[in-house]
Amino acid sequence: MTMHTVPFNALLPEIAPDYDDRTGLMNYSYAAGWLFGTAMAVAMDLRWLADSHLGYLHNKTLGAAYPDRNIWHPVGRHTVWYSIEREGDPQSTTVLSAEMADAAGATRLPGHEESFYPGVVMLFPLTILSPSPWGFHVSLLEPKTPDLTTMWTQSWTTYGSASRAEAGKAPTPISLANLEGHPMESGNFQLEDMWICEMIQRNLRSPKFKVGPMAAGFGAESPIMHFQQSVLDYLNGDPGGSGV
Repeated sequence: MTMHTVPFNALLPEIAPDYDDRTGLMNYSYAAGWLFGTAMAVAMDLRWLADSHLGYLHNKTLGAAYPDRNIWHPVGRHTVWYSIEREGDPQSTTVLSAEMADAAGATRLPGHEESFYPGVVMLFPLTILSPSPWGFHVSLLEPKTPDLTTMWTQSWTTYGSASRAEAGKAPTPISLANLEGHPMESGNFQLEDMWICEMIQRNLRSPKFKVGPMAAGFGAESPIMHFQQSVLDYLNGDPGGSGV
């Protein structure tokens, strides 16, 4: 503002004495300001998507799991995730998710007051294991088309947990198109993930989309880079994978 707006407004009458000329210059000035502001917002959103989506996208469901509070660790072609918010050894849950589970009436497994094990185990290529003090979840990803994937999830919880009210019921497909309300207000981190994946898929269809380098470094896109390298190694005939 100091470098542009103040001198621009002060000198405008001298630069363009004619009213119509001044109006045209003002239009250009406001348009440039709007475009610059929009570009900055888009750049911040892209950094948010690429860097620490756990702390931003899931701040209401998983909590402030920023890059310095969680870690992805490669194990061969697989990866495991831990929360490192607390003092001591890494655990399987974030502070907020544990508080929300207890408040929702979830019953902890005996002896699981602490959970010094991974919270997510990504088994290459399409299986996700999610152990926690309240149960165990297995998810299978089933690619349908280049831009459509179905995720099947089976959950086991303790007797007395509120979620057991759904036990024995037929699986119900969930689609954001049929969702009441915005996914970011659902209180479900999987719906939040579905929403951001669909947003990214939509961007891939843009004629302006270009393939570029991934964000490297702590808290960035290293798990995605590891997965894509594992796929490449597998397709090239590597039987074991890096680190095995």
